Amino acid sequence: QVVRMQGIVDHQLSRVARVTQSDGAATQRWVPVGQVVSQLVRALSVAYRDHHIDVVESDEWALRIHRDDLLDMLGNVLENACKYGAGQVRISMTTADIDNGHLHVVVEDDGPGIAEDLVPDVVSRGIRLDSQAPGHGIGLSLVSELLAIYGGDLLIASSELGGAKVSLVFHQGRRLNPPVSLNAE
Repeated sequence: QVVRMQGIVDHQLSRVARVTQSDGAATQRWVPVGQVVSQLVRALSVAYRDHHIDVVESDEWALRIHRDDLLDMLGNVLENACKYGAGQVRISMTTADIDNGHLHVVVEDDGPGIAEDLVPDVVSRGIRLDSQAPGHGIGLSLVSELLAIYGGDLLIASSELGGAKVSLVFHQGRRLNPPVSLNAE
């Protein structure tokens, strides 16, 4: 088991090193966020059949990011919501600053949540708050590190659903098929 766990840690660290050697978002292709979310929701709906995963419809956004990195980040956060939630998960995309492409991908659950004083611990590599559930304690730290490489932020708060609200904030999003302005000439 130690060899297997070391292999997982080494794989994740090599991934972060690969991204660090690039120029982050500047060298990546645009990836449609909705496609990645749909792929993950389909997979998690099979693994967590008793959960309801609600995708709040919004405009379609794209990010300059390596697709695998986006899959890892969103997959980790969504799986945590399913693992620790009581059956209700919600994912939405909101914009804090449309003009500057600030996109928040928000995942909420109805689980026990994360106490504010424990937030620094959950983003530290190797620290786990729950040793009963399977995992390695590197998930949210990896998400935080990858987001930082792409110039983003990880925010953790309480959800209206009663559990955790995890926001992945990207500062380089763009809207796909922007709505047509009625005032355009």
